[in-house]
Amino acid sequence: MKKSLLAFGAACIALSSMAAIPKHPFNPSPLNYDRNATVQPLGNLHVGSAPSKMKKAPAKVGSPEDIITSAEGTRQDLTLTGSGYIVFWGYLIQYENESTAGHIIYGDNDEVYIYNIIPNAATDTYVKGVKNGDKIEVSLPQTVTWFDGDPYGYNLCLLEKDEEESSEEEGNWYIQSDATSVSFTVAEDGTIVAEGLSEDLILGFAYTDDESWSGYGVYELSMAPFYEKVVEVPTDIEVSKNFWSYYCEDLGYGWPVSWAQGYDEFYFQGLSYEMPEAWIKGSVEYDDSEAIISIPTNQYVGVYYGYYIYTKAVRLFYDEDSGDEDFEIMPDDYKYQLVWDYEENTITPKDPEIVFVYNIGNDELAGLSLLYDFSLIHQDSYAGTPQNPFDLVFVDFMDDYGQYDLYFNVPAFSTEGDVLLTENLSYIIYIDEDEWTFDANEYWLTEDMVEIPWSFNSSYIIVNEGIARQIAFFVEGISTIGVQSVYNYHGEETRSEIVTLDLDDTTAAGHINADKKVASVKYYDVTGREVANPAGGLVIKRVVYDDGTVASFKKMAR
Repeated sequence: MKKSLLAFGAACIALSSMAAIPKHPFNPSPLNYDRNATVQPLGNLHVGSAPSKMKKAPAKVGSPEDIITSAEGTRQDLTLTGSGYIVFWGYLIQYENESTAGHIIYGDNDEVYIYNIIPNAATDTYVKGVKNGDKIEVSLPQTVTWFDGDPYGYNLCLLEKDEEESSEEEGNWYIQSDATSVSFTVAEDGTIVAEGLSEDLILGFAYTDDESWSGYGVYELSMAPFYEKVVEVPTDIEVSKNFWSYYCEDLGYGWPVSWAQGYDEFYFQGLSYEMPEAWIKGSVEYDDSEAIISIPTNQYVGVYYGYYIYTKAVRLFYDEDSGDEDFEIMPDDYKYQLVWDYEENTITPKDPEIVFVYNIGNDELAGLSLLYDFSLIHQDSYAGTPQNPFDLVFVDFMDDYGQYDLYFNVPAFSTEGDVLLTENLSYIIYIDEDEWTFDANEYWLTEDMVEIPWSFNSSYIIVNEGIARQIAFFVEGISTIGVQSVYNYHGEETRSEIVTLDLDDTTAAGHINADKKVASVKYYDVTGREVANPAGGLVIKRVVYDDGTVASFKKMAR
């Protein structure tokens, strides 16, 4: 079901592991490229390395002290619309008319502060300008972000096309221009448009240390006032926290949902796991045994990942011609309905074929959260003992990188079937019956770790999807490996059993037989293209054994 709605999301992560990795790419939304994106290979160009004839910036390099994180004045929310580039994992992604959320603050002395000025590259900081009549002048360069533990960050600047480094096959390449400012025109309706930009002169980010292009920039940029307000509960209606819990057995986890009830109004907060603070509003009709809660779609619910999020409803159906599931977006006046069963004290969707969507934008379908096949159950407490981890799979052959992989699932339900709070849940790995410490240097962590938070995600400790986890090990001679869930609620700790694999027993469930002989090993990037020598990033490793069996694994090439 998710694939049919989110298939286009794969385009934005169709990124090669063959080219050099950017120093510090942002973490863009997995849904933000493909609507108007064009992907071009960059060949062997090194993102973050200055071309041979780099022009030096005319002003200071920049420092963390220059970054503006707050501003005072009158705020106006904006929709930023830009066309530009992102370089990610060695691919130049060109997008058109991409809209993201931002705002401008009008301060004293005609000063203005623009938040997240480059679409698709949210720094969560401001750049400063000066308004003079219908013009805003932003001086350049300005430092917009700095990376912890590293001696560099990003400067906002103008970058001009480098004719020597750019080509039709490999895309445009940019170096800093001599410009010391960029101008914007303010229209009568409040729309702000950048002047002088083109595909030969972009507004973007350059590294502060070597002044090379970071791979983010726009050649068109406008900002329009945004006036919609999020759903809020009236002050005279009492909010009941954590009365309901979102429960979906297939997910393996749930979360608290708050609610507020007026005479004929009903409000839910936190139906989306990604947006726990967002409220939606519906109307309610009561009967003797049940109530029907009707929720209008196209409600604006807030900002997530730098995007304005709206509610939508989608109907799933079976396409007899193609033999696949398909979907249609319901009309703007459609109301998504839930049934409140008084006797069972549950709230469930009335029509299981309808998916409730928290959508990126209010035009095309770009689902952030998809809600289907769920129940809201009454649950006063979130205490309990966590269920056991399950489906442990250990890949126990040595490869060229000296890496083993453990795959497993960590459900967030109690042994009684209640929802547990995922922020209170963690897990411990046991190797040969001893707690395993993840070394900060080996695993690229800020400190050594024994308990891994349920939602923790890094290069070698990976949240695959939902409750699925993957961990890499760089140690030989393991006899047993186990996983245990740990839950802390109101100062009380409970633990699951330790689920253990005996790796000396080659017939053990979840154990990939080390005695098999490997016939071939191939690596692929996430687009499915074979990679001869993976140099970095996420790759798919496909192993064929001498008995004809095949295994495929995600891994981070180092």
